[in-house]
Amino acid sequence: MASPAASFGKLIPAARAEWPSFHGSPVPERQDAHEVSYDFIRAMHHRLSQPVTTLRCSLEVMLATNASNARVADQVTRAIEQSDRVMELIVTFRALFEADRVEKDLCPASLTYVLNEVVEDLRPLGRDRAIEIVFPWNAAAVHVRASRPRLRQAVWNVVQNCLELAADGDEICVSLNSVGGRAEIAVRDRCEMSEADGARMFDPFSYCMNGRNGSKVSNLPLAVMQRMVLAAGGNVQSRVTAHGRRFKLELPTGVVSS
Repeated sequence: MASPAASFGKLIPAARAEWPSFHGSPVPERQDAHEVSYDFIRAMHHRLSQPVTTLRCSLEVMLATNASNARVADQVTRAIEQSDRVMELIVTFRALFEADRVEKDLCPASLTYVLNEVVEDLRPLGRDRAIEIVFPWNAAAVHVRASRPRLRQAVWNVVQNCLELAADGDEICVSLNSVGGRAEIAVRDRCEMSEADGARMFDPFSYCMNGRNGSKVSNLPLAVMQRMVLAAGGNVQSRVTAHGRRFKLELPTGVVSS
């Protein structure tokens, strides 16, 4: 009997000259690389979500039955944290792949309302560490041409990144202005980092580190934010100064025509 390796070696794909596309025939699979990527990441998300969720449920049962054993409980708790991290990465990588898809059916979205909502949701997390998120309550009403859920995700990603890197007692400032048909969101923090780290802030496979407290977080959410804003016809700028980082998100204002 042939070995598994030998059997596998017989599965040779057809030569390029035999592919349907070389004879002018349509191929059944879509050729668009972006669509193939979207299908792959959606399938991976679907296939991995169920086993990871099942694993987490089993770990929770194990934790409940071993609550009296401190050593086992600690190991199981760490395993649960890692399973949550895996799920978070799966979801975020899917968001990264889908972030640059241009929305066709856009509705007017209140950027002022979205900003207030995000700031109010994140403030309790900051106050646990005496970190204040400052956003003027009297910010002018600004509407933009963008998907509201994606707009909220983009704003959430940048403010949360600042919050995760902030040192205890820091301040994060958020402001909103409308200039020449463009809405400008400015976000400032006190995160100190090198110019090299600043140049990689939108690289999804790198990390940001705050030199003041040594905190370190993935740049993946910032990469998702940048792609979402660009897909909405906007622009993202960032710079590192001696006093912290500065982000500026620009989006087209106005009402979507019918």
